Amino acid sequence: TGTLTRNEMAVVEVWTPGGTARVSGRGYGPEGIVNADAELLPTLRDLAVAAVRCSTGRAVLEEDRWIAHGDPMEAALDAFARRLGVEGPAHAHAEPAARRFPFDPRRRRMSLVTDGRVLLKGAPDAVLPLCDQGDRAGAEAALEELAARGLRVLAVGARPLAPGEPVPAGAQAAERDSDLLGLVGLEDPPRPEAAEAIAGVRRAGARGAMVTGDHPKTALAIAREGGLSGAS
Repeated sequence: TGTLTRNEMAVVEVWTPGGTARVSGRGYGPEGIVNADAELLPTLRDLAVAAVRCSTGRAVLEEDRWIAHGDPMEAALDAFARRLGVEGPAHAHAEPAARRFPFDPRRRRMSLVTDGRVLLKGAPDAVLPLCDQGDRAGAEAALEELAARGLRVLAVGARPLAPGEPVPAGAQAAERDSDLLGLVGLEDPPRPEAAEAIAGVRRAGARGAMVTGDHPKTALAIAREGGLSGAS
């Protein structure tokens, strides 16, 4: 999918079981507005902390310009957190990770154990099955709606460790029975030259195809925007 898009991502919408927030702001800087009911802001900040802690990419200021350092999607999550007034490094210092389970392309998620909590982030189809059934009410419909608009979607979850529960030794034990904090919709605009490049391929008599790991509806929307009009 990244061959059709700029890989300049931004969080534009967040769905939670308690409500939805829309986010404005360009680039990876902290300037931007999170439009949400006041009572939803603590949930959004908790989600942002979990998402950033389960990331290694960051938005960094270099020569008066905010840029992505590492994965652009994770840098966009960092920018979203800053727009909520959340500083990821401060939380990492206050609650160091006791154990980390890195992203695995087969599991399509990552998690870490902090002081008393497990934080989880990944592809919705990899995270939602680990969450409480009640928390998932409405999540599937929200996922379909976000993906149909061409947004990349991540799911974020967490669970408290029971009193006296030891630090889980494996990812499966750590991530089970999580609470779904929400879904994050990220926009990745199409490359302006993509449609013409695909048209050139067609004029040359070749057939173009896109191979992707994105949600099918996300991939379909991006393919159509990029000029793969026959995508289905």
